[in-house]
Amino acid sequence: MVKYLEQVEEMNALIKRGELPKRDPKLEKFELDMN
Repeated sequence: MVKYLEQVEEMNALIKRGELPKRDPKLEKFELDMN
């Protein structure tokens, strides 16, 4: 689980620096539906 969280942190850092595209809107909707 910790490993997963570290990967998420890395992804967020890359997105903030603009090195990765923004998240897929479909994925965001899926996550919102899960909450």
